Amino acid sequence: NMNTYVRDNTVPQFATAAARNAAIVSPVYGTLSYIQDTGSLHVYYGAVTGWRSPWRLPWGLQLFQVYSTQQTTTFTQTYAVDIVKDRRYMVTLTGQFKNSTVACGVNYNLTFDGSSGGTYTALVPGANREGVANVTNVFVAGSTKTANISFTVSVANGGTFTWNPAGFGATYISITDIGPGNATNAPTA
Repeated sequence: NMNTYVRDNTVPQFATAAARNAAIVSPVYGTLSYIQDTGSLHVYYGAVTGWRSPWRLPWGLQLFQVYSTQQTTTFTQTYAVDIVKDRRYMVTLTGQFKNSTVACGVNYNLTFDGSSGGTYTALVPGANREGVANVTNVFVAGSTKTANISFTVSVANGGTFTWNPAGFGATYISITDIGPGNATNAPTA
């Protein structure tokens, strides 16, 4: 009776998520917990979605990667990230390049779980000049799974390019959960 009338009607606190998972081995949909090491409130949304922050709040940064490999030909870089159906994700890419000829640059795009955010072009006037490729796209996840997020870079307007030229900053890609997508209701159990 204490569990039903007291414990199940409070928000239990745990030092870590692992401690919570050890203590609550069979959570039910809607169970709450507070995790002290991250300062976060979690709600259990069922076996597929698991423990997450409250549905209507942004869940914040999901992935941040630094890509520093120098490239001189077309390339694609892919990362894996866990996504949740009907959540909105902001994906941002910032990278630097150097061209070889006048008006040469790069074409670049982001792909989120197979959906392209479109292709963009960054050109630099003059030969052997540096430029920045920067794009932010927002996507809504169609399912809960581990998805591939990638960016592709290729030459624009002939000539050649160097991506991540020596002496310049690396490429940064971030994926941030910014809140519910088209559906405003939390997933059902």
